[in-house]
Amino acid sequence: VLIRSMNSFADAINLWPSLRSFAEEIGVDYGTAQVMKHRDSVSDKYWLQMVEAAAERRISGVTLERLAEMKAARREVARDKKRAANASAA
Repeated sequence: VLIRSMNSFADAINLWPSLRSFAEEIGVDYGTAQVMKHRDSVSDKYWLQMVEAAAERRISGVTLERLAEMKAARREVARDKKRAANASAA
């Protein structure tokens, strides 16, 4: 499968042919997968299933390392926003 840009969890989820297939393959209900995509976040307890399901579908680029990098980037953005808010409140 051709790798599209994967800079977010929503991007990763979109690599599956449908949200329903993503949900089934990582073992969550459809509603939970909808929330994951909307929040642009996948709990790390599902990462291994995600990586294995991607490998079975021959979706490249979905690795534990990449998922961890995306989570770290999200934390950095949140930390920067908090600092900016604190600086403007001072």
